[in-house]
Amino acid sequence: MSLLEDLDELVLDALRDVPHPMHQTVEQALALIQQLKPRRAWFTHIAHDLPHAETNERLMKWAFRMCNWLRWSRV
Repeated sequence: MSLLEDLDELVLDALRDVPHPMHQTVEQALALIQQLKPRRAWFTHIAHDLPHAETNERLMKWAFRMCNWLRWSRV
């Protein structure tokens, strides 16, 4: 886990609030972000049953929902 600490960017799965056998919940992903302390974190595999505005309010100022239009570029 120490290799994942203090990254510039971290991409995590955060499927939904209800536990799933193969994916993290939003709360589990937020806890991992607090532990690893990346500069920014991106959530992917978010289910459609999570309300967009309410979910965004729960995210920290450096955690974002990934979108289909997101493009990565090297700096």
